[in-house]
Amino acid sequence: MEKENIMERDNSLDEKRAIEYEKYVHLNGVEKYGRANHGEGSYSLLRELKISSLLDVGTANGSYPRFVRDNICEDVVGVDFAIKPRIDTSGITFLKSSAHQLPFWDNSFDILTSFDMLEHLVTEEVDEVLSEFKRVAKKYLLFTVSHQSSKFRRDTIGELHATKRPPEWWLAKFEKLEKVKKTKGKKWSDQAAVSKRIEDVLWLITL
Repeated sequence: MEKENIMERDNSLDEKRAIEYEKYVHLNGVEKYGRANHGEGSYSLLRELKISSLLDVGTANGSYPRFVRDNICEDVVGVDFAIKPRIDTSGITFLKSSAHQLPFWDNSFDILTSFDMLEHLVTEEVDEVLSEFKRVAKKYLLFTVSHQSSKFRRDTIGELHATKRPPEWWLAKFEKLEKVKKTKGKKWSDQAAVSKRIEDVLWLITL
């Protein structure tokens, strides 16, 4: 895989998506990638919201859906377009799917979560993906977004964070969603787990 082909070509949206997908096909065989649980700081918030169903997009190894299924609610689905779950999958549905075309009916889940995934999207598809998230979620959307460059094997694979933008940029995107009543950020240090990355914020969007 040539780094210049991944990072420098001017392509259509479909071509850009295909280029990004190639990176994760390669990473799917790397044991360390996708092992982190970027959503663990949201557990107490989920309990407060009293949800009965959850869809996690960009679920990677599946540790977040596993905890939610065991401790919060039973109707849990994990979706990732490349990385396969590496945990006990009993009681959880895991599907391979792209974020811009989710295979679910409208309002299928009380909450849709996506942690440190949105920055991996091609910038041109962010609005489309957020609209798709809103379509399948009934009550809430919950995100974290990294604002830094990726570090994992960047020298061989290239930049994994295709959309590096400040929090204000993402907030403007979130506020474009119809029927959004409330958008708030909460630092991880206020949650059950503490992140060393101080820019990490939990974005809760109430539909």
